[in-house]
Amino acid sequence: MQSQPLHNDDHEQALLKRELEAFERRQRALGAVTANCWVYENGGWHPGKGAPPSPTALDAFKAADAEWRAALAECERVIDEIGLAI
Repeated sequence: MQSQPLHNDDHEQALLKRELEAFERRQRALGAVTANCWVYENGGWHPGKGAPPSPTALDAFKAADAEWRAALAECERVIDEIGLAI
């Protein structure tokens, strides 16, 4: 008699998809925060205009980072469960 898996493949794939999408949102938000740090001009990278990131960009990054960390923690929890079941 086979034991019931803790998670099915669909659930695991959904978790991985959520983590990847959250990571991509985080990367886009990080790009908005760091957009003024370096600019590509005249064939090379140069310091940006020195304008700090907007509060909106910082808030968006903080929210995206928190979402990604939560998704990553859920993936790691499932990985640990699978490891314990083996």
